Amino acid sequence: MEWVDTLLQGVLLGGLYALFATGLSLIFGVMRLVNIAHGDLIVLAAFVALVVTQGLGLHPLLSLLVVVPAMASVGYGLQRGLLNRTLGGDILPPLLVTFGLSSSPPTAASCRSARWRPPACSSVAGWPSAGCR
Repeated sequence: MEWVDTLLQGVLLGGLYALFATGLSLIFGVMRLVNIAHGDLIVLAAFVALVVTQGLGLHPLLSLLVVVPAMASVGYGLQRGLLNRTLGGDILPPLLVTFGLSSSPPTAASCRSARWRPPACSSVAGWPSAGCR
């Protein structure tokens, strides 16, 4: 039965990668925008889902009722307030803006300021994992 679990996890992970690739392809194909911050926004959405799940005690699927509208509004705000101003004939300004979004300190600070802690420290091959004290 372990092979069924492995097969199912592989199919689900492949579907997730296909969903991310479809999002990137759609953004580039329709708007000619290379969004380097796409992965960071995905990680931020996952982090918000984790915080909502743990903070409100909701089932992970029910947390989607909070996370999806919140992240949709973040994406809409970024598009209307920041990215539309850089779109034009040249591809470099939107590329630089999304790179700045990807590496901005508020993005890193939002992940560091949460009160979430890893459940336990583990070691791989005798080396402690990151975050273990």
